[in-house]
Amino acid sequence: MLHHLLRFTIGSFYFQLKLLSTTRWVERHTALSDILAMYPYIKAALTRLSEPDHDTKTITEATGLLSCMSKPQFIVAFVISEHMLGYTKQLSIKLQGKQLGVQVGFNFLLLKSTFLG
Repeated sequence: MLHHLLRFTIGSFYFQLKLLSTTRWVERHTALSDILAMYPYIKAALTRLSEPDHDTKTITEATGLLSCMSKPQFIVAFVISEHMLGYTKQLSIKLQGKQLGVQVGFNFLLLKSTFLG
C-alpha cells in the first residue's frame, strides 16, 4: 500500500511524499514539513483507499493509518516534531559540510548552544 501513498493525485494536483532518511537530518525535516503541508490530502487518499473497491489488505492498512493520523496525540506529536526539527535544520546543514573540521564544528555547536541557551 505504501506505493499508493508515496505518489497520488487529487484533482489536478500531483503529490509525492519522501521517505525519512536514516542519515540526513535535513531531509527528515523536509519530509515532515511535506507531510504536514499535505496532511488533508493524505487523509483524503487514505479515505479513498479505505473504500470497498480495494483489496482487504489495503483497506485494513489504510483504515489503521487513517485512525492513527486522526488522533489528537499523533497530530500534536507530529507538529511538535516538525517544529523542533526546524530548529536543527540549519545546524544540520552546517555540520554536514565536507570542509567542516571537528574544532570548527564544535565551536559552531558551542556558539549555537550558548545563543539558544
